[in-house]
Amino acid sequence: MKLISFLGHSSIHPELDDFLLSGGIKKRPKKIEGYQSIKETSIGIELGFKLSEIFDEESLINKKSEGNFILSRVGFKKNFSSPLPYEISRSMTPKDLEAVFGKARGLDDRGDHAYATYFYHNIVITGYWEENNDTISFRVPEQNDIELYEIKVS
Repeated sequence: MKLISFLGHSSIHPELDDFLLSGGIKKRPKKIEGYQSIKETSIGIELGFKLSEIFDEESLINKKSEGNFILSRVGFKKNFSSPLPYEISRSMTPKDLEAVFGKARGLDDRGDHAYATYFYHNIVITGYWEENNDTISFRVPEQNDIELYEIKVS
């Protein structure tokens, strides 16, 4: 999925802007806040943007383009109908995802708040299997992930 390749790009990056517009996503971050979420519930996508300065402080990767807001997270909800990145599917269990992404860095598969976190190609991937929050998110690794998930960015 091309969308996750834009992680680290600014909201005004021409290719990202064109890609979002072609998918019917017209909203862009506007408020000068640390983190802004744009939810397109009708198509099942949630985009997370950080202020450029905060991205620079927290991220383990360099931003890929200049602008006030940097794409730091892409979440796919259960009503997202296009193929998911890396040929994964909603029906995959944490064990199935391990076959694609390697051993889970964080895992809680108890009850109705199950999640699993992976680190793959310098992206933090978290699957949530909750009744009201069935989401798979892809995000930029951050400083606190080093200790939390024992990751190293290459």
